[in-house]
Amino acid sequence: MPRQREAPQRPVDELQQVVVTGPPAARLALVDAGPHDGPPLLFIHGVGGYHAQWSAQLPAFAAHYRCLTPSLRGHGPSETTGGPYTMERLTNDITQLLALRGIGGPVDIIAHSYGGLLALDLALQRPALVRKLVLIAIAEEMNFGTFFRLVATWPMPTGILDMLRRRFLADRFYATVRVMQAIMREAVLPWQGWATLEQVAQPVLLLAGQFDVVASPQAVRPLAHRFPCGQLAVIRNARHKVQLQRPAAVNERIKTFLDEPF
Repeated sequence: MPRQREAPQRPVDELQQVVVTGPPAARLALVDAGPHDGPPLLFIHGVGGYHAQWSAQLPAFAAHYRCLTPSLRGHGPSETTGGPYTMERLTNDITQLLALRGIGGPVDIIAHSYGGLLALDLALQRPALVRKLVLIAIAEEMNFGTFFRLVATWPMPTGILDMLRRRFLADRFYATVRVMQAIMREAVLPWQGWATLEQVAQPVLLLAGQFDVVASPQAVRPLAHRFPCGQLAVIRNARHKVQLQRPAAVNERIKTFLDEPF
């Protein structure tokens, strides 16, 4: 019997680009790893994050899944444009990215922090595109620190705030202050999806870090009861970036969830 040909593998650290239309158009950087014909798995980072924050997940999932980890418009190595940075623009970027990579759905989505809003909006607005959702460190009321609140809302010239970001927090925020302010103002704060979570028909796994002060387990727990097929798992000895701090525990819990029938 001839040996079965293995599906082509893509390196887990090879950075690629796609161009999505606007207005304005933007070059988005992404890693597209794993077998080309594997079940698609999309990772979405939060405001100020970038694609490499999933580096501890790719080796675990790319053996079986086709893993796509983009940097959102204005983040990391992706192009920074003049906007808009509305929820519609950002979700359209994601659907275009998937289409450009030949993926029509359904996909499983793993999202961190405010990236979970993009995942939820996709599930609500394009339900045929989404199979399951894993939402990490997200709550309706997020307790971000003083600096992030100032960055998101303070009318100080963004050049001064960006200087402070580069000097003190370059390893935490991978987008300019102008971009983070625009996303908070145009996408996050106006989002109306919190009132319609009961309409999310897909299975949802919520992961919370035991010591996360931004999205504490106590703040995340009520969301699990809002989804028709929601469940909560608390990851011990983890804070807000759960997937980087306890990758083995996070990966194992996600694998179990993705394999569950529904």
